[in-house]
Amino acid sequence: MTKRNVDSWNTLISDYGRCCQLDMSQKLFDKMPSRNAVSWSAMTTTYAQGDCSSHALALFERLRRLDVMPNCATIVSFLSAHRWELLSKDVFSWAAMIGWLAVNEYAAKALELFDQMEMEVVKPNDVTFVVVLCAWSHSGLVEQARIL
Repeated sequence: MTKRNVDSWNTLISDYGRCCQLDMSQKLFDKMPSRNAVSWSAMTTTYAQGDCSSHALALFERLRRLDVMPNCATIVSFLSAHRWELLSKDVFSWAAMIGWLAVNEYAAKALELFDQMEMEVVKPNDVTFVVVLCAWSHSGLVEQARIL
């Protein structure tokens, strides 16, 4: 392959991850000329599967510092790596839990959690709205999404 596009990079990262070659996945991720949400998800999943939660946390923090908006898959991968051991109840941990519930077919519970988050006066951000839209989408509440 003479020239790789982002999809081929993502495939290689995932494949090396499935073969437990975390170092190679990380090297490829670091060399990528550009990344998309799938790239971040692939690397986070690689760490989750390799039982490297501290690396997944560092990657998620890096994503946040770069102002990259994680998608539901990235959040679920992050949660898988941490097995719900979130350090604080900030807006990102709320969004992560809501996202995990949404993509794992617990949309009603995800929306309940969103309501609870607002009652605890945690201000939603763009990531939170993405995962809430994901929850509404999974539960067929398209009209609810339009209101948001």
